[in-house]
Amino acid sequence: MLITQNTNQICVRNISNCIFYDLDANCVTCAPNYVLQYNNCKSLRCLNYIPPCCKTCVDPYVIQSGTCNCVDPNCLRHVG
Repeated sequence: MLITQNTNQICVRNISNCIFYDLDANCVTCAPNYVLQYNNCKSLRCLNYIPPCCKTCVDPYVIQSGTCNCVDPNCLRHVG
């Protein structure tokens, strides 16, 4: 996809939750609650990330539909 950042136009592979790319089309800044790993934005809820997805989640999160979600109703109070 072609994006414009600052005054530069670059063609990038869309990386979920990436908010800024360098001129070589690598992700350099991820959205809040995500961390950059292997040129992908990994959820802070993910414990074991093997590109392109999370394999295990931080407790109390579990993998549902490929992402770490909480199934515990008390999880809303959990910071993660």
